[in-house]
Amino acid sequence: MSSRKRSLIAASLSHGAMHGYLVVLPALLPLMKKDFNNYLILGLLISVVFSIYGWGSLLAGIIADHWFRRKAIVLSMFLCSIASLFIALAYNLFFMIISLIILGIGTSLYHPVGFSYIAFFTDKTRGRWIGIHGLAGNIGMAMGFVTSATIGYLAGWRNTFIVWAGIGATIAIIDLIVLEEQRNKIAKG
Repeated sequence: MSSRKRSLIAASLSHGAMHGYLVVLPALLPLMKKDFNNYLILGLLISVVFSIYGWGSLLAGIIADHWFRRKAIVLSMFLCSIASLFIALAYNLFFMIISLIILGIGTSLYHPVGFSYIAFFTDKTRGRWIGIHGLAGNIGMAMGFVTSATIGYLAGWRNTFIVWAGIGATIAIIDLIVLEEQRNKIAKG
C-alpha cells in the first residue's frame, strides 16, 4: 500500500475518532448524573463542547490554510486524548469545564484540517476519499455511542473516558508516524 493511501486511511481513522469523542459525553449522561446530580448542568457542559467545536472550526479553517495539516491532525487527537483523561479525573465542576473546553478545541481542530488534508492529497480520487473519510466519521460516531454506553455500564463513566484517552493517544501516535506532511499542493491520483 502506498504511503499516500496509508495517510488517507490514517486521516479517516482520526475523523472517526473525532466524531466518537463528540458522542462519549451524551452517551454517558445518565451515568454521570449520579456524580453531578443535575441534568441541566450536564446539558450545559455538553453545550460547551459543541459550541467550541463549532466556533473553533473557523480558526481551524485558517490553520488548515496556513499551517501544517499533519501537525494539526496529530494535535487534534492529542488534545482529545488529554481532555478525556482530564474528564475522567475531574471531581469538581471547574475542572470538568476546563477539560471540556480542551475537548472542544481538540474536536474543532479536526474538520477543516482533515477535509483539507484529503482534498489536497488527492486529485482523480478526491470524491471517493472524501466519501470514505465521511463514512469513517459516521462509523466513529455510531461506535462511540455503543462502546461508550457499554463500557460505561460495565466499568463506569470515568473508566470510559480513560479508554478514550488511550484511543486518542494511540491514534495521535499512528498519525505522527503515518501521515505525510503536505502544504497547499494537490497530489496526482
